[in-house]
Amino acid sequence: MVCPPNSPFFDYFIDNYTHFYLIYANFDFKQYKEIRKSENPNRTDAQISCVLYWQGSIKRLLKEYIRNIYTTCNNNITDFHLLSCGSGFKDKVLNSTQSQIYSMESVGINVFRTLKNNNINFELKPINKIIMVCLLCSKLEINSYEIEVIGLI
Repeated sequence: MVCPPNSPFFDYFIDNYTHFYLIYANFDFKQYKEIRKSENPNRTDAQISCVLYWQGSIKRLLKEYIRNIYTTCNNNITDFHLLSCGSGFKDKVLNSTQSQIYSMESVGINVFRTLKNNNINFELKPINKIIMVCLLCSKLEINSYEIEVIGLI
């Protein structure tokens, strides 16, 4: 169970980690829909926009990026704890030191406020772009930067 009351409170992470990195994918949803519509003109907007077709690809890219951070930091994966962008974020490497990968919301983080406080523009009801964000809690100082996901096919 990865939802409250089974998930820890964010205070646990504040007490045990010193650095917090927002890792996010900026997905050009408008371009994606235009490409899909040209490939499949008979599909409705609802079919083209369906989360089942694009969300897994973005999460896969986020997981690859985070795995690269773990590798770059000499696999000191016990120095990290990942809070994900919702469910379906299981990964052999990322789960090796975490029995569960909790979502940011489940530990009490207001994701929209966090994005706003960090000047990351987003749309509440996405039309043009989608932001998927994770929080990497770390005992190490690392470089962080955004992932651009453009033209995902």
